[in-house]
Amino acid sequence: PNLAPGNSLTITVEMTPAGTVAESAQKSATINAFNDKADTTVRDSVRATTTKLTNTQPDALIKKSTEPDSDYALDNVYQTTPSGDQIEAQTVAKGGKATYSVRIQNDGNTTRTFVVKATETSATRWTVTYKVGTQNITTAIKGTGRTTASLAPGAFEIITVDMTAPGTLAKGSSKSTTLRVFLTGVHTTVRDTVQATTTVGTSSLVYRDEEPASEPRVAWVVAPPATLAAGMNYAVSWEVLGGKAVSHTCIVMSADPEPTKNPMAMTDIQSGKPGVFKAWVPAPSKGLLYYQVVAIVDGKTYLTEVVYGAVK
Repeated sequence: PNLAPGNSLTITVEMTPAGTVAESAQKSATINAFNDKADTTVRDSVRATTTKLTNTQPDALIKKSTEPDSDYALDNVYQTTPSGDQIEAQTVAKGGKATYSVRIQNDGNTTRTFVVKATETSATRWTVTYKVGTQNITTAIKGTGRTTASLAPGAFEIITVDMTAPGTLAKGSSKSTTLRVFLTGVHTTVRDTVQATTTVGTSSLVYRDEEPASEPRVAWVVAPPATLAAGMNYAVSWEVLGGKAVSHTCIVMSADPEPTKNPMAMTDIQSGKPGVFKAWVPAPSKGLLYYQVVAIVDGKTYLTEVVYGAVK
């Protein structure tokens, strides 16, 4: 446009490197000013130069394995000590297993690997395993560290953490593992971290209407194992604590994580005085089966926490 004396024109220059541009690469743009299109004499000139800086930021996120991917937390939050939603917790029965999914994501702008190290609390007799897909990485991640695959910007790797409580543990026993992410195995600066904590339930059955602790309780004594053999039957038991009469109790089984909402099968219905009840439960030919005890004690319905077994 024609400019009156003293007027000006602003030209905005935006320079954005593609993800494939090498670190420290530069791009320059020179703008020359002429009197008009026919003028070949540069009357003034400016240059803009942009250098691609390296952003090396991993992002660690965690969720329960049964939750949808939208529950991974926390995205774009980087902690040196896990807190808030970067700590995930589950409660299991004696002999039960809690599974967590940890996502290691490349929030940087260059393709690279990261190193993940796991540190566990000192509680003994727990079994904690770490896998990427079917690969067991427990030794590496608890030692010098697990090196991720080479991750492009925005790409991620999933680490599955299984925490199994032996049947001999006391109620209230807990175990934690903290996963820390470093740029390399020799770096000591934590770039992000998450934590998984599993506790043996102090009461594995809760009344639907959340009655106070003086209400009867029902707990797994021997829950179905976390790993099942196809077609096998397993002896399990549970105990009704408190109350006067058990008019109905059985185990409900389903492929649904909430068995009582979509039951597939159940054991024989039993009744009697509060105490230990036993039953045989079948393993499916494949897949995952969820188990939950239903007990009607003095006319009120109670449900255990859900446990599950996977056919291996």
